[in-house]
This record gives sequence, C-alpha cells and structure tokens, in this order.
Amino acid sequence: MTFQPQTPLHQGVKWSEDGSAIAFSSTARDGTHFDVWTCSLSSIISGTPDRKLVMSNEVPGYFLPQAYSDSHILVQRYVSVSDSTLLLIPSSGGDARTIAPSSPSTPAAICCGRLWHSQGALVGVVYASNEGSEFMTLRYYDLKEGKEKEIVGEKDVKWDVEVGTVQK
Repeated sequence: MTFQPQTPLHQGVKWSEDGSAIAFSSTARDGTHFDVWTCSLSSIISGTPDRKLVMSNEVPGYFLPQAYSDSHILVQRYVSVSDSTLLLIPSSGGDARTIAPSSPSTPAAICCGRLWHSQGALVGVVYASNEGSEFMTLRYYDLKEGKEKEIVGEKDVKWDVEVGTVQK
C-alpha cells in the first residue's frame, strides 16, 4: 500500500451504543490533524455519508474514540505510551471536558475508557491510568461530583491492571 499525503487517514472507529452511527478519527479536514467525526449508518447505506466534524484538533497526537453514546463520545488523545489525555465531548459537538489526567502538567498513560450509564443517564467513565502510580490502576470518574475514585489500585495488586473490555 502506498501512502498518498493528500489521502486522509481514518482510524479508531467506534459504533454508537444503539448501532445507528460511528465515531472515528480522521485527517480529512486538513490532511495533518486527527479530528473526531461522526456518521450515521443510514447515510452510509444510502451512499451519501453525512460525516459531521464534532471536534477539531490543532495539537499533536492521535485522537481516538474510545466509546460513543447518544449524548457523548469518549476520546483518548494519544501522544505516546506515557502521555495520554481522556476527553469527553458532546456527540453533537462542543467543548471537551478533561477526565484524566487530573493535572495537565503530569503526563500519564491512560487507556481503555468506557462510558458508565445508570438508568439511561451517563454518570461516569471507567478507565485505566498510571497517574500518580507506578502501575496502571482501574479508576472511575464521577461526572456529577467531578472526582476520580480508584477501583483497583496498588494496594490491591502490585502490577498493572489490564482492561480489555468493560461491558454492561
């Protein structure tokens, strides 16, 4: 396969929870920066994709959707194995809310974010991070309180927590 600079790169496809749309990362806007887009399945099937830019990016790094609900998209800004940021953005577009790390001046490895719903409402985010720790720990960010809580940490296990899938 030959890379053509004028050809956009697409990556990180995530299905919406109801299966009606996808969120993905693409350089389609300017050929350089990975932005977050959505597109409905019905428009893809009809042959006229309704791609919508929901978050534009002007900084280095990959923006990879981690989870997609009807109201929000959880996005990982990946710079390196030890420097990621977890962002929550409205599915319709708008301002991003930083979930982790809690301090922007402290790079952290972050992965495997999932949205947590209770009675149909988005209440939090579950993810793994090594922020303030030697190891990856399992954490929960409460959206209402704006606080992080440790689920499984160094006091529980003395190795990295690996999060493959968090399911309902």
